[in-house]
Amino acid sequence: NEGNILVIKIDNDCVENIQIHGNALQSTKKEEGVHGLGIKSVVHTAEKYDGYLEYSIQNGKFTSILLLPV
Repeated sequence: NEGNILVIKIDNDCVENIQIHGNALQSTKKEEGVHGLGIKSVVHTAEKYDGYLEYSIQNGKFTSILLLPV
């Protein structure tokens, strides 16, 4: 189906502050190295399939929207 797009939107509560450094997210949680793996996977998927990922942090919510051509 040429021209169709799959849209996936995910909302998560974020109790702690998330800092953005360039294009990378950095958690302020104590357990370093185990946070942010999910979003890294989504970024990889967007790149692999020529998709687009947008994320925002507002009012205690982390929202990510993934667009993939189908």
